Amino acid sequence: MGLAPCTANTEAAREFLSNQLVEERELPHCRGDNPEQIAFLENDSELTDHLPADMPYHVLFDENCDGDTEYCDKVLQWLPELIRRLSRVGTGGEFTWVKGAGQEIESSRPDLVLAAVDEMFERRSHSSATDAHSRAVSAYIPERSRTTAYSP
Repeated sequence: MGLAPCTANTEAAREFLSNQLVEERELPHCRGDNPEQIAFLENDSELTDHLPADMPYHVLFDENCDGDTEYCDKVLQWLPELIRRLSRVGTGGEFTWVKGAGQEIESSRPDLVLAAVDEMFERRSHSSATDAHSRAVSAYIPERSRTTAYSP
């Protein structure tokens, strides 16, 4: 579990929320007032520091705003796209919006987390087996970057 890159998140939030809501609801998480007690003030490089091309990863996302539907309606105007950007920092990234799972996807939908991990291992294994052949023929086929949404 983590938090969206704070500077980018705060800038996006200011387009949809009052300054008071940004100060009360968004910035405390950045400063470490979150379940992990981790300050996320320096994590904006997550959107720009590219990952190794051969590293598969999968961003699973959902947001329920602790049941505050009015607030969540506003948050969901920008947050999914910001999180989706995290899946684009490397060529091996994927994004899945697991609607209804909430932020604790590893607890609410462990089946999807395990499936994503299995798929990444499979992609990595397949990639390693074919790398030698691909280099020999100098063929380049970009990794697909798929966007899916899951609704129970």
